[in-house]
Amino acid sequence: RLHQLRKSFGKVVAVDGVTLDVQDGEFMVFLGPSGCGKTTTLRMVAGLETTSGGDIFIGERRVNDLSPKERDIAMVFQNYALYPHMSVFENMAFALQLRKMPGEEIARRVREAADLLGLEGLLERRPRQLSGGQRQRVALGRAIVREPAAFLMDEPLSNLDAQLRAQMRTELIRLHRRLGSTTMYVTHDQVEALTMGHRIVVMNGGTVQQVGTPREIYDRPRNRFVAAFIGSPTMNLVDCEVGSSQGATYLSSPILRYAVKPEQARLLAERGAGGVTVGFRPEDVTLHDGAGPLDGRIAAGVDVVETLGSELHVYLVAEGATIVAKTGADAPVRVGARLSLEPHPERIHVFERESGVALW
Repeated sequence: RLHQLRKSFGKVVAVDGVTLDVQDGEFMVFLGPSGCGKTTTLRMVAGLETTSGGDIFIGERRVNDLSPKERDIAMVFQNYALYPHMSVFENMAFALQLRKMPGEEIARRVREAADLLGLEGLLERRPRQLSGGQRQRVALGRAIVREPAAFLMDEPLSNLDAQLRAQMRTELIRLHRRLGSTTMYVTHDQVEALTMGHRIVVMNGGTVQQVGTPREIYDRPRNRFVAAFIGSPTMNLVDCEVGSSQGATYLSSPILRYAVKPEQARLLAERGAGGVTVGFRPEDVTLHDGAGPLDGRIAAGVDVVETLGSELHVYLVAEGATIVAKTGADAPVRVGARLSLEPHPERIHVFERESGVALW
């Protein structure tokens, strides 16, 4: 449990008032851009960084003043941090030997972890004789044998190639299911966050922007930053003005005119919102031939078409603004064509322009 956790490096505030409960056995993913404070938060939990304010509890125990070895956690780093002169067995056993644990118990734990991670035939090898994926498994095994209260993982897959990263994601999910251990996992990769996390903590500028399940984060972003950061390609965002005509309320821009429902109009009036940002994801767009009517549609020209096997990413230009649409691989789309885009009304997000807070 983190309560108002802060960390400053001189005048630079790296973590600013993070309050969070991680449930027992939960796989919690910290996601955000570089410099957002996610790794610093993890290092404070581990005891590798001192706090500038706030409290850290593991169970009922406040651990701010405890050394890393007294906190009963195990950390897996991005760079593996294996001892090059030791075998796989010796790397995994080293922390247990420092604890003066009996040799038979050390051997049992190492062999169980090796069996769990598929390292049985590699125990006598040195790290230089292993592939990147095998080294990562050894680093995980070194953490597992300690049987800690929690695992802390700092971008452990970022040094692997794309195929191996996908394989290791699956293995980590299986491993967590078998161990049932509390895990805090830091990444800047939203695919890892969305596929692995029970819940995701989205951070930016040292603060928590939103905490929720992958579905909640994706479908109901709390603000414009979360909406734009999650999703690939990123969400389309169009600045609009709030206006009315013949008793109806519209969100209007040079490329879009969108009529809102009466309850949405009341919300806009209550908030005094004059300017908003309309957001819609690339997959929530229907493409039509020709310019189409103005209301609810955007007239645009096809600029770039990316082929990704099972789907196309279509980049369109409307009045100088770029809009992205996802469509099936067999869609008859060609560069230079004039189309109209229709965002699905039920999948449109609206944010206050000044604060970025989601209105719906």
